[in-house]
Amino acid sequence: MSGIRIAIVKLRNDVLADTIAYDLREAPEFELVSDELIDADETRDKLFSVARDVEVLIAFGDFDPDLLEEIVRNEPHAVIASIVIGEDLVNFRLSEVGSVQLIETLQVLARDRGPDRSRLMEYRLSKEGHPAELVEIGRSVDRLIHEADKWVRATISAYAKSLPRTDGEYLTYATGPRIVEDLVRTAPPRRLAEDDDSAHDRELVEALMTESAAHPEPLARLFQRLGLTVTEFKVLLLALGPDLGVKIQTAFGHLNDDLGRKQPTLGLACSMLGNPIDIRTELEHEKGLVRWRLLDSGDVLPRADEPARLAQPLPGWLLGDEDALFGDASLRPFIRAGAYPGADYISDAEGVGPGAGLHQSLAGRSRWIVLPPRHLDRWRARCDAAAAATKRTTLRCQAEKLLVLAPTDQREATIRLARAAQLFDMVPMVDFGIEPADDSRLALLGHFVDALGMVSHPAVLIAADRRYAANLPGDDVTAYAADYAETEASEFYRAAAASRGLKLTTSDCRRLGTEFELTLDLIGQAVELAAFDRQSGRVGEELYGPMARACRTVASANLSRLVQVSAPTFALSDVILPAEQHAQLGEIVSQVEQAPIVLNQWGFGSQLPYGRGVSALFAGPSGTGKTMAAQGIAKALKTDLFTVDLSRVVSKYIGESEKNLDAVFSDAEKANAVLAFHEADSLFNQRSETKDAHDRYANLEVAYLLQRMESFTGLAILTTNLKQNIDSAFLRRLRFVIEFPKPDAAAREAIWRQCLPDAAPLAKDVELHLLAREIELSGGNIRQVTLRAAFAAASDGSGQIGMRHLFAATRAELIKLGRTGGLRQLDELQAYHNRTMAA
Repeated sequence: MSGIRIAIVKLRNDVLADTIAYDLREAPEFELVSDELIDADETRDKLFSVARDVEVLIAFGDFDPDLLEEIVRNEPHAVIASIVIGEDLVNFRLSEVGSVQLIETLQVLARDRGPDRSRLMEYRLSKEGHPAELVEIGRSVDRLIHEADKWVRATISAYAKSLPRTDGEYLTYATGPRIVEDLVRTAPPRRLAEDDDSAHDRELVEALMTESAAHPEPLARLFQRLGLTVTEFKVLLLALGPDLGVKIQTAFGHLNDDLGRKQPTLGLACSMLGNPIDIRTELEHEKGLVRWRLLDSGDVLPRADEPARLAQPLPGWLLGDEDALFGDASLRPFIRAGAYPGADYISDAEGVGPGAGLHQSLAGRSRWIVLPPRHLDRWRARCDAAAAATKRTTLRCQAEKLLVLAPTDQREATIRLARAAQLFDMVPMVDFGIEPADDSRLALLGHFVDALGMVSHPAVLIAADRRYAANLPGDDVTAYAADYAETEASEFYRAAAASRGLKLTTSDCRRLGTEFELTLDLIGQAVELAAFDRQSGRVGEELYGPMARACRTVASANLSRLVQVSAPTFALSDVILPAEQHAQLGEIVSQVEQAPIVLNQWGFGSQLPYGRGVSALFAGPSGTGKTMAAQGIAKALKTDLFTVDLSRVVSKYIGESEKNLDAVFSDAEKANAVLAFHEADSLFNQRSETKDAHDRYANLEVAYLLQRMESFTGLAILTTNLKQNIDSAFLRRLRFVIEFPKPDAAAREAIWRQCLPDAAPLAKDVELHLLAREIELSGGNIRQVTLRAAFAAASDGSGQIGMRHLFAATRAELIKLGRTGGLRQLDELQAYHNRTMAA
């Protein structure tokens, strides 16, 4: 480019400045229009006046950082330059450089001019083997606030000159009749501020209109994005005036005729801007200051004699505190600061998934966007991702927390939230979560509807209860359907694992997505835990193993108070049962493992509208292997066994038992664990005729269990010794009912041998077939006998478990069971054994 107009302003003569001025005169692409030495007292006015006439301003010397850049302060051996290209201010730091480097920098900037080029640049000297480079290191300091400061001071000065004076030329209480007459004399109407052609008004309006729309300064945001009139904006500047300097406070004290009142009253502000009646009428008609709650008088304008004061925390934000609005105590508790978990996992912001086109809806003309009630965590993340695709952010309003406020305070909070969304071009998200709609929540939604109606972009409603969406006004609503794909969850696992450098196979992702229906934040936690396990060297198998364990850990974090979690120790091969029953146990495992194929790929899931889970009842006498079979199934499925603790689940308080049971079922579904109800007849008992309140509430518990069992998507195993006591309605909902018979002689011998480990020292006289054939004991009783015999052998120093130990332990077990009739048979068997051994 050629002909770029440049001016040099310096506080002192400088050799480098003279050299640069000479080189600029010689460079054909630049036109040096000014090279002058200025006095420090005229720095502000001179810099701003010169900047208006040139495209590039180079300022040499230690200038006020507020005029150039906060972060570019007085540094030794540094040349500080403020460069104005068109309407844009660019500050950059040049350390120990000469004119050649500066010329190169100016050439780069000249080629890179544009409407949004307000930046802080640093020209870094070349290192050995590397060229010099121009690096962007930040934005320039706001300049509009300085224009506002000049305007406020000029307006105060002009208004003061129009006031009557006492003999002493002081603004004070008037005592003479001439002063009073001057005050009340009818004067010709003054022109409105919009028609005022003073230089300061023109400069202020020009600065507002030319400020970058993409990255405006705070004052310009208020003017441009809140749709304020010029008159409203000027009232706002006068209200801001006392925050600009103590001298302005004193000036307002004089104008108020009371040095203790250092804030302009609304009446004074109207008089300073023109005809006070016309100004006040315009303010009452436009209502921009009230609509957006810009003054601390709230939903009304202050009275004429009341201070016109900016609402907090606007002054701090306007003067440079970027976090003031969202750090305000009146808003901070109701806004989620961090992004929703899983936004990085969403790949369909502009694709073909359930959220396809959401980014277009956020930029559309609908007033509200309603998201489906299922999988709210995924839709929250989709909103974050869609907003990012449009280079915007979301304002995450946690509506539930607003309910602690009084209704009037709720309304004010929603307006402040709407103001923040409009100022920062954010997507407002009103999140009621899973809470059901009631009168108080619907009233709060009404406040959001009124407030967000002022925002120029659509708002998003997130709620599991459809009644929220039904209470939105009109037809200006875009609703997304609950288009849920079974493969979607597996994609989240793949993306989450990839973010930590873990590579899951397609089959592993599909299996995890089917087995563990976790929220996105829990998926992220599971990936972190699995990655830690692998890095710590505690895990050596394929990635699915640690991922599955991590998923169970994070999913069952809140379940320990209601269940006992145990890692299974027995395998299905350890369970001694008839072939038919054993085959059914294997079928349970197979149905759980093959559920993704049969239910999802083959379409059988559509025939199970209420629940896709597998439920089984193990019925039989005590000690026949029901608990062992439950552990064997859990081990075959490589999961944990969650045994429900009835003492913690069942409560004497009405409704508490149902809540506890719902928590058990829900967490077991997330953890994909085997849920076991031992002694199930005590919980799933027969409903009885209602004779009193106790019967009615007991029947309600059973009815709830029937409903929850039907909708359960995991594996539930019920064990009982009294099958006849279980309500028949449960039996219909059970996919498997397996009878566990007492073991026959062959089964008992197998159990005897299984209960004596290979490492246990057995005497040569041990004849387990005799005990199995003659003594009828269940597997649980046999385990107790062998354990007792082992301790007896260890105590008497024999070092071996002999038949005498087994006979003695069997005798004790029969006595414990009350089967004294079997003692005679045991004595005969022991005598027979002794004779045989003696022979």
